Amino acid sequence: MSDNYIRNKKGKVAIRYGVARSKVLAVGGNRYTWMPQHNISLAFVNEKDIPYVLSHLKKGCCGSRTLAGTIATQAQVDKWLS
Repeated sequence: MSDNYIRNKKGKVAIRYGVARSKVLAVGGNRYTWMPQHNISLAFVNEKDIPYVLSHLKKGCCGSRTLAGTIATQAQVDKWLS
């Protein structure tokens, strides 16, 4: 468990999607929804699901797909919550 993660009250970790739009990703029995606010899309994810989530959040067009998920910073979470 990393002390550097930004967590919500339920202990879930803030993950940023690099595209400011809604995104849904299912991991096992969990469903995560990234919601854009202030040009940032965030979701709060169970820590055990982070490796899968980061490897499956992708962006791109015309056949080009790049990874687009990152652990959110405090500044990103603060802006998203404002």
